[in-house]
Amino acid sequence: MVLTADATVKNTFEDAGAEQADAIISTTDQDATNVMVCLLAQEFEIPAILSVVHNPNHMDLFKQIGVNTMENPQQLIAEYLYRADDPSGRARDRRHGNAGNRPDLGTVGRTR
Repeated sequence: MVLTADATVKNTFEDAGAEQADAIISTTDQDATNVMVCLLAQEFEIPAILSVVHNPNHMDLFKQIGVNTMENPQQLIAEYLYRADDPSGRARDRRHGNAGNRPDLGTVGRTR
């Protein structure tokens, strides 16, 4: 189910049937909002909680509350587009090192 509503409000979780949810993914562009969504998800004991984290300085907070994270999704998209626009394949060959002006790959972490 995809729900477009204010997920920082407990009633939204109740209306969505959160007590039966297998997972929640918070993808707003505000880390504070994503933290609130994740905390409410924990209150409903949703087993899998994932959130994007835009500011790397906030990663520790998400880890402290036990949230699986994806850091800097814009950077991940930039990496994908860079590779897609490289017909020579050199970008794919250099993915483990930061060669030239290539953007870094965003990180995905599991904290549980």
